[in-house]
Amino acid sequence: MPRFVRPWRVDHPALPIRHQQRVAHDSQRRGELDPTSDKLARFRQQQTDTAVHQAYQLLETTKDVDGAIARYTWAIQLSPANAEALYWRGRAYLLGKNDRGRALADFESAIQLDPRHFESYRNVDWLLAQRGDWDGVITHWTRYIELEPLNGQAYLERGGAYHRKGDERAALADAHKACELGAPRACELVGHATATR
Repeated sequence: MPRFVRPWRVDHPALPIRHQQRVAHDSQRRGELDPTSDKLARFRQQQTDTAVHQAYQLLETTKDVDGAIARYTWAIQLSPANAEALYWRGRAYLLGKNDRGRALADFESAIQLDPRHFESYRNVDWLLAQRGDWDGVITHWTRYIELEPLNGQAYLERGGAYHRKGDERAALADAHKACELGAPRACELVGHATATR
């Protein structure tokens, strides 16, 4: 039976990566022994939360992008269905390394795991907009709106893509819908669009 690895405190800033990998390996071996164990699930969740917290702290305090990405990756290894870890690793790839391909892959994976993860959609929007892929942006927001039809901000975001694409009728329709749903910026835009007609 594998040895027990004591989890480090959440606020410990310098958890060595080798230790992280050993914990992940031990955790995986425990899973092979008893994958239904509640204790194992709690252990993995605690280790995942610790890694995500440490990664965020590394980015905020020391700007250690590689260390943060390593910890997010560790969290994903421990908990492959963790959309938050994927989202934050995508942010680290995007802002810390300007690696748009890996960032986009992480944001899209986060959306697959949590189809209502708004911030991942927002980041996919930005990345696709950088390429001028307005149809891709519209498709992503349409998918989100199908799940969350009362989210005014999503209509506003999609309306912006329609506007950039040159489809003013669809852009205005989305702005009106966003305003109806309480998005204040949309109401400003609708008022301005109506006044300029």
